[in-house]
Amino acid sequence: MTHVHPLLLGPALVAGVAALTTLPARAVDDIRIAVAVPRTGTVATAGDQVVAGAQEAAKAINARGGVDGRRIVLDVEDDTCDPKQAISVANRIVGEGITLVDGHTCSAASIAASPIYAESGVVMMSPASVSAKLTDIAFAKGWTGIFRVYTRDDIQGDLMGAFMAERAKGKVVAFVHDKGTYGKGLADAVRAAFERHGGKVTFAEGINPGEKDYSAVVSKLKAVGAEVVYYGGYPPEGGLILRQAADQHYHPLFITTSGFAAPEFASIAGTAAEGTIFPFPPDPSKQPSAAGVLDAFKAANLPADGFTLFSYATVQALAEGVHRAGSTDGRKGDGGAPRGRADRHGDRPAQLRQEGRRAGDHLRHRRVEGWEIREDGVGPGAAGPNADPNRPGRACPGRPRRAAAQGPAEQSAALRLGREPWGRPG
Repeated sequence: MTHVHPLLLGPALVAGVAALTTLPARAVDDIRIAVAVPRTGTVATAGDQVVAGAQEAAKAINARGGVDGRRIVLDVEDDTCDPKQAISVANRIVGEGITLVDGHTCSAASIAASPIYAESGVVMMSPASVSAKLTDIAFAKGWTGIFRVYTRDDIQGDLMGAFMAERAKGKVVAFVHDKGTYGKGLADAVRAAFERHGGKVTFAEGINPGEKDYSAVVSKLKAVGAEVVYYGGYPPEGGLILRQAADQHYHPLFITTSGFAAPEFASIAGTAAEGTIFPFPPDPSKQPSAAGVLDAFKAANLPADGFTLFSYATVQALAEGVHRAGSTDGRKGDGGAPRGRADRHGDRPAQLRQEGRRAGDHLRHRRVEGWEIREDGVGPGAAGPNADPNRPGRACPGRPRRAAAQGPAEQSAALRLGREPWGRPG
């Protein structure tokens, strides 16, 4: 039977994936795509977003006759954002004979699982992992089937480091991270860029994720007079740090990672979330090619936020690969994820690298205001659709809106929402 599981987001989502969950038992020629995400644990919301995007993409492709007449079926796996569990999940996926993976979500999980996929000829495409190590390792080892459709942490680091050097000039700056692959990786990348641009770090410390009391590190930050705090990690711990800082009547400017485009951050931090700044790719509603997809999400009463549309685009790219190769065999063909033609970064075809880096430079900074997310500006000196010409790097005020993710230009020509990459109209 199908392994697609509806998310626990109410009747609207169940209805939205009904076409998938009521299909007949899996056929021999179905195209099976594993969706490897955290369904439980502290970052389960990100996993829910990835699953929702994959489900909607599969539903749309199947409604148009599938890929060359073959139906897409999803197998959803829970890796809990844990490297050890990710290895177990990867082995289970390989054992099931699945050769296409939308995942993993967390960088540490993706890095841990990637050798298993590489050895077995599975094409893995992460819609959310930022660690540069993921594709750097793949390139160094000659693994041609490991990809991502999300901006690397070194690009995010360059952007945010330069932004902080400008914003925090003359202020006391501190860095805090969760010691993990994702959080520490981003904190290190941002700090390196910040210091290259003349910034000075007064205090730096790692925390232990999963704890409930971070008042000790808050007291240290307050004692050194940190006016600006960069946090590398996930929303649960970041939200607690901010809330506990507010309890001590301490309100630094809090700058953090793209992973904070999640509703649990504001629910944990409460009013202390106000003013938090983090980067995320441009609002997909500004992409004309995404209109049809966004209409479908709206009709199903589903949010298209966070990593949802990155996952949607990942399924599109995998489907295009099957179409081009005429096979789901990860070792065959030259499909939508061009095998053997990735550049030294391993995360996109060489001819698209320059385009990808340009788009990475134009990640928007977003500020939490009124429990929602408002676009605050673009990279220092950069231009954007809402840029204030009198204030480089700032944006004119706009209506508050939730952040959403999709930037088809920055990753691959195949990732065009609203149409199938092989030319069928959406």
